[in-house]
Amino acid sequence: MSRKPFPPAALFLGGKKSRSRIAIPALFLCMSIGVQAGHVTATLFVDPHATGPSHDGSTWCHAFLTLQDALAAATLNTIIMVAEGVYRPDRGGGQSSGNRSATFHLQTGVALLGGFAGCGEINPNAHDVVLHETVLSGDLSGDDGPGFSNYDENSYHVVNGSFVNGSAFLDGFTITGGNADGPDPDLRGGGLLINAGSPTIRHCTFRENKATLGGAMNYEGASPMVTDSIFVGNSAGFAGGAMRGWDSSPFVQNCLFVGNTAEAGGAAWYGASIPRFANCTFFANSADQGNALSFDSCCPQQPSTLLATNCIFWDGGDEFWNEDGSTLNVTQSDVQSGWEGQGNIDDDPLFVPGPGGCFYLSQTAAGQEVTSPCVDGGGDQAADLDMDVLTSRSDEAGDTGTVDMGYHFPITGRALMMGDLDRSLRIDLFDIAGFQRCFTGDEPTGVSPCCRIFDFAMDADVDLDDLFEFYLAITGP
Repeated sequence: MSRKPFPPAALFLGGKKSRSRIAIPALFLCMSIGVQAGHVTATLFVDPHATGPSHDGSTWCHAFLTLQDALAAATLNTIIMVAEGVYRPDRGGGQSSGNRSATFHLQTGVALLGGFAGCGEINPNAHDVVLHETVLSGDLSGDDGPGFSNYDENSYHVVNGSFVNGSAFLDGFTITGGNADGPDPDLRGGGLLINAGSPTIRHCTFRENKATLGGAMNYEGASPMVTDSIFVGNSAGFAGGAMRGWDSSPFVQNCLFVGNTAEAGGAAWYGASIPRFANCTFFANSADQGNALSFDSCCPQQPSTLLATNCIFWDGGDEFWNEDGSTLNVTQSDVQSGWEGQGNIDDDPLFVPGPGGCFYLSQTAAGQEVTSPCVDGGGDQAADLDMDVLTSRSDEAGDTGTVDMGYHFPITGRALMMGDLDRSLRIDLFDIAGFQRCFTGDEPTGVSPCCRIFDFAMDADVDLDDLFEFYLAITGP
């Protein structure tokens, strides 16, 4: 099936919560593993640019050069702090270059934390998952192209989270380039494979992973917790473009699903499971059966129970496919195709651009002409969900009172610059190419949320008036 175009992953990202931008090892261990600071076994550092001369992981400049070496040295109650860079699972001691079965194994009691500046920086502990992007890549040959080209030699599973509990943390990484196209089980979970595990996934981006089942993530007999994460442009040959779950109870909170594709369940597919989604946004996912979510277990049918609240499902209609008698409890949500349930609506969420991406909610308090029907549309208090330290407003004011529906962005402390498609705080060749795509109509029909960064005239069209304003933004007054 053809893949819908989707915006670059950078458009969906923002800085981390301001309260945790600087990493303190003992503090992170307490937060991540839930032990007292005195129980820290070790803090290990990974940085491909560490100067050495030794590389024992003891400091930033004596850091391990590969993540696999740090994982091999980790013991219970260890945190591994990883500097910006690209890490491939077939690199490090005991690994064979080009081995598609190589994977990063999560471990119980070990927290992997990405997004650090690393050796040679004024503050090597500076922590920002956008500025210091830390990539776990299945692209073993470094030659991936658009449309999943040159994926034949990619890793089957970039990360494996099987047989671990919730103290196995993956926090602050971009996971990309997985290709689970082998024989079972190597046809499941291109980005992350979980069998009988319950790892904690936070502040991660799963981008352009593919599989037969569960393009970005496949879990079976599992209960993962996935929060504050983004799934963009993942694909499954059959079920679950971003996620596929069987006999599982995942909890997915404040996540953004954009441009994922599959035959069944563009964003996710479930059988015999109890998935819970809260404050998630689904946009432009596509499938033959259920653009957002599909429930279609068979042989025999084993129904699931969906619990979704405070979410936005805006995938062109046909958001849900239910062919196995599953129970779909959707409340306080905006569903494009309409759905019966307490507090549900089917109104345009009125997405607007903001400092961290494309999917903020229009609000008069933030300077827009109208307020989105999703504002204050949730069924909980923002503070009770810790959403008050995040924002759905383009002026980055935190959510207060009744929670807004949908995904909330981290507060970046940056102002929106019209024309700055990738939020780099400058208008460059990338933005010029983006304007051309939006102007010529190569984006989805109409002005897509990510094209609205070029709609200077705010008239729901990227046209000649906007071209003039964009020229002025490039050249100055």
